[in-house]
Amino acid sequence: MSTSLALSLLVLAGLLLLLRFGRRLLLRVAARALGRAVGKAGLDRTPATLTLEPGGEAALAADAKAVRWTQELRAEGFVDAGAHTAHEMPGVALRLLTHPAEGFLGVVYVHPRAGSWCDVVVRAEDGSTTTCVNRAPTGLNPRPGHPRVNRPGASAHELVQAARESLAPALRRPYAPDTAARDIMDAYAQELAWRRGRGVSAEEVARVAAARGTRRR
Repeated sequence: MSTSLALSLLVLAGLLLLLRFGRRLLLRVAARALGRAVGKAGLDRTPATLTLEPGGEAALAADAKAVRWTQELRAEGFVDAGAHTAHEMPGVALRLLTHPAEGFLGVVYVHPRAGSWCDVVVRAEDGSTTTCVNRAPTGLNPRPGHPRVNRPGASAHELVQAARESLAPALRRPYAPDTAARDIMDAYAQELAWRRGRGVSAEEVARVAAARGTRRR
């Protein structure tokens, strides 16, 4: 048998073994590559910046959950920092509130596809934040220094309590009504820049898809 024929047979045998025993590995590798491509495409379509503009009162007033969370935040001592729409995301409305005594930022969101939810954010002196939110995890890894505490179905009262427990008052850098919108826009831009810099893993894409499937049931 010639050397070239022997090598060809060895290669063929190796391929057959790979197909027989490595099919799952090949599928995993393909899924990872496809997942990363899907994640990049999603990031490329996501606006790099967010522009908040006054408005959105009608959408916020028409959503029963948004109304309830707003009332609960006000009962906790939050004051209004304005209703806004997102220029780059038609149909999205946000109500911003801040807590003068405890320094928290409250955000009530109404989204035409994702529904409504509430955040209570506490910020440390070094700029790190903890966001307490009453929806399930999105599936994306949090940005370092900016963890999320997910409490699906929680009231705004419960989110405020979670924020209190996350950081001692002496370590907080308070939010103010006149700068709350700018803080949101800056945080959004920083988050997108970080995600585009690191990319989205295949595992994250799979978790995001699973989370969306769960919410649709």
